[in-house]
Amino acid sequence: MGHAYIIVYSVTDRSSFESASELRIQLRRTRQYENIPIILVGNKTDLVRSREVSVEGE
Repeated sequence: MGHAYIIVYSVTDRSSFESASELRIQLRRTRQYENIPIILVGNKTDLVRSREVSVEGE
């Protein structure tokens, strides 16, 4: 249990984004009565040609 969470995914790997999104949902469910900050961070944004996750997360 933490006071805040930072979840990092790779924008060059769609499955890492999907896993990060699922983890965020699980954290919200388990800590639903607490206002815990969760920050979702896209890594490798400099690799534009390899991007698999759009800026909008689709």
